[in-house]
Amino acid sequence: MTARILGFLYGDGCCYKNESNGAYVVEFEQSRKNIETVEKYYQLMRKFGSVLKVVKGDKIRVTMYSKSLFQLLKKVKNNPEKYFKSLEEPEKLYFILGFLDADGSITKNEIVIYDKNKILLEAIHDFLKMKRIKSNVRRNKNIWRLRIRSKNSL
Repeated sequence: MTARILGFLYGDGCCYKNESNGAYVVEFEQSRKNIETVEKYYQLMRKFGSVLKVVKGDKIRVTMYSKSLFQLLKKVKNNPEKYFKSLEEPEKLYFILGFLDADGSITKNEIVIYDKNKILLEAIHDFLKMKRIKSNVRRNKNIWRLRIRSKNSL
């Protein structure tokens, strides 16, 4: 499940070292309308230690102080395609699921993941191709989009 958390946090999370107290911080923020997603990743992150959930207006911020999760996420954010390629097959699927929860959408007719990193999307495309799932990576304005549209692949 670590790969799923890292896929999600790669897309919607951040990590930093608090200079005032030296704490290693990992956090994400979501709209209240995404409460199911918040709860899912809140519970997964609790496996790494204590997690704080704060509601401000229509936003929910989940914060964790964890050096180990910080180091993992930093590694992913620094070179996501290398991290993805290093995963075994089941973990690649979990990473994609987490990434989809953060930066994707699922409709009746398509599954889409958006990101600025074309190389990562191409690595995912190559993996899906090996699994006989048809997808394509194309530019969509100032961002890249991996799209799955064929009925058999959906």
